[in-house]
Amino acid sequence: MIVSQSGDKVRVVGIDENGYGPVLGPLVVTAILLEFDGDPFEELKTENFNFPIKVQDSKKIFSRNLSGYVAGEILSWGILLAGGYETMDLRSMLKKLTGEDFDIHPEIEVPVWAKKAVNLEIPAYLRKAGIRILEIKSKVVFPADFNEMIEMVDNKSFLDYLLFEHLLYKLEFDFDVAMMGKIGGTKFYEKNFFMRTGTEVVETFEEKKKISGYRLRLPHREFDAYFILNGDEKYLPITLASIIGKYLREIFMLSLNYEAGFKERIPYASGYKHDERTKVLMERLIQRYPEEEVVRKR
Repeated sequence: MIVSQSGDKVRVVGIDENGYGPVLGPLVVTAILLEFDGDPFEELKTENFNFPIKVQDSKKIFSRNLSGYVAGEILSWGILLAGGYETMDLRSMLKKLTGEDFDIHPEIEVPVWAKKAVNLEIPAYLRKAGIRILEIKSKVVFPADFNEMIEMVDNKSFLDYLLFEHLLYKLEFDFDVAMMGKIGGTKFYEKNFFMRTGTEVVETFEEKKKISGYRLRLPHREFDAYFILNGDEKYLPITLASIIGKYLREIFMLSLNYEAGFKERIPYASGYKHDERTKVLMERLIQRYPEEEVVRKR
């Protein structure tokens, strides 16, 4: 059982990325810091919770139909409200989550898909479950910056890890454990990532296909870190982070589609190679911008 170093409630950060594989649109990495009383590996299993709207893999929530996007937006704003994000202004919300200003198509405002995004049932449910959301932070990387970063690190999985670590540094509150999605199927994080960044490994707990666990020491904090295969399906902190990240990515994809003239209720193209509409969107964007600014190299 993981015990808080301070003797108080355990603080658990969940981190996951959205948009690792597409060729268009941003890669979004999100961290959510929860405070609760108990063992996260026992009591924070996603299957233990029965939210007013089903909480599951964010790709299943935001299925490619309007009802899925409506459910995803209502659930996302419930999580945001529980974390103290009370404004319904889209640009202010993005600024608070990321610390950055973004150009969003002027016709897009929240609620984007739902008639009413505020859902007080979700914050009430989290309170009743004894869970408090202390922080939510995201990092959004668009293709132009993504391509520059890939040129420097030459490894997409390592870039993903750097963004995870970036958020671990950015969190204002201390925490006891970080639960994160497995990065590119990596099993051995010390030799693949930690040695390249200088992250100190105090102890290695396990390195298996399904989970890799370590005691890590950063310059300003020490904590237990676990990278979990399909973690967004298994543990609530990762699931909630993935939902918020997916919500942000879909807003950016809608804006990108609007910019290219595809003003449908949900994004016309997903940004993934297997989507035939992505090719159409890509052609239109390349007519307006240099390819390296809108299309990812990897």
